[in-house]
Amino acid sequence: MLSATGIPFEERDLVKQPVTAEELRRYAKQVGVQALINKKGQKYKALELGKQDLSDEEWIQLLASDPDLVKRPILVIGDEVVPGLDRARIAALKP
Repeated sequence: MLSATGIPFEERDLVKQPVTAEELRRYAKQVGVQALINKKGQKYKALELGKQDLSDEEWIQLLASDPDLVKRPILVIGDEVVPGLDRARIAALKP
């Protein structure tokens, strides 16, 4: 889908090259930590993370330690962060 927009991008496999805590902090400043969590994932459900009362920093550390918990893809275009397949936001980023 991103290829069709004409926006140049670099793909990164988050399993092989996980997002760092520092990157997550930067992204969370824009979109909030909750937007970065893969709440539909099996691991999120299995660990019953929806019942946990974690601070933003605890979430960041957890996400940095387990890429299965990170909502994907995370698009970083310039200063804008778009977590997940938000087709409307991606389409709005067309050059």
